[in-house]
Amino acid sequence: MKYTRGFFLEGKYPYVRYGSGSQKIVIFPPTQELIFSIAQNPEKQLKNYVKMLSPLEDFSLYILGYDKTISEKQWCRDVAKDFAIFIKDLGPVVIVGISYGGAIAIPFAEQNPELTKKLLLIVSAYGLSDDGVDFCKDFIRLAKTKGFREVQRKMDNLSNKWWIRTLLNITTTLQWHTRKQSINPASTFINAYTHISTYPVGLKRHLKGIKAPTLILGGTQDQFFSKERYQETAALIPNATLELYEGRSHVLPLECYKTIQKRATKFLMEK
Repeated sequence: MKYTRGFFLEGKYPYVRYGSGSQKIVIFPPTQELIFSIAQNPEKQLKNYVKMLSPLEDFSLYILGYDKTISEKQWCRDVAKDFAIFIKDLGPVVIVGISYGGAIAIPFAEQNPELTKKLLLIVSAYGLSDDGVDFCKDFIRLAKTKGFREVQRKMDNLSNKWWIRTLLNITTTLQWHTRKQSINPASTFINAYTHISTYPVGLKRHLKGIKAPTLILGGTQDQFFSKERYQETAALIPNATLELYEGRSHVLPLECYKTIQKRATKFLMEK
């Protein structure tokens, strides 16, 4: 797999680029990027995203990573402003915000309507549910007291499907020695999660200003975002469509891989 990678803003943020097509897609990745930097090991993330977008015939894919020195007081909208510095040279793009990445994508789309061709939010809403806040605090405690191996174990067990939990646990066990070499400082994850759990609905004010066509995909049993939070997010974005999958968790893209791939690519191909 041929790709290029580098940093922008004087080494603050890593990025990876794949392809040279006219459809430019920029992914703001989930929590995994807070733990495992794409600057060190981009292949795993890149393969998953390329596979998801494979029905598209002509695209360029960019994955933007996060600042490993992020502060717990740094707002997601500040990260969005930094991302805009990179994206402005690309012209209008499709923004895909996944989980934590959606917290960056929401203010980005509102702040940069001229750069946001479409907005796709996957397992992400404007703010955490009450249960989601507690869940984040559990992750923070694990990261502080037991380390990332236990954090990853808890993430591997989010799915409501036993076979996905089993597969993820086995994969992590087999790959941990290699993957741990690309781990960010614990403070990267802890500070980011501390912020979003301290200000769980701080992004709500950005929703009404989003002009881009928006698709939101989520599960009704998401551990971080409630059904009501998803519905409110869609209701407040002027041109948004919400699709909720009954009984699915925060790892919806794994539980309904083919369905999500088909729906996401259909949205991206729509004129």
